[in-house]
Amino acid sequence: MKVGRDGHACAVLDNSLFVIGGYGAFRSVEIYNMLENTWNHEGPSLTRDLSYGHAVVYESRLFAVHRDGAIEELAGDWSGWKVVARVGEWGVWNNKYSIFYQLLWSLGRCSTADCNT
Repeated sequence: MKVGRDGHACAVLDNSLFVIGGYGAFRSVEIYNMLENTWNHEGPSLTRDLSYGHAVVYESRLFAVHRDGAIEELAGDWSGWKVVARVGEWGVWNNKYSIFYQLLWSLGRCSTADCNT
């Protein structure tokens, strides 16, 4: 990696490891191609700072989930990110729902009753 970071998120999509945000690189995204053993240090920047968030791949789509509940989705051509949902705070700040169920609920994949934990 080119940029040192702490509190970042990682996920694998299409044989590429995405290293997303974190202290020292809040909006930065670096992509490691696992088949070619190469780094792309200029991945598409997030629209907002991310630290101690999560990265989730669901139905071949990559999402960055911020602590305040904002969810960004990576465009299918990997050209950029956009905020697609806001599900409210989570984690130690609000343990009402698990982050995975919040994501499913925001995408219309489960009902409120199904998403309660």
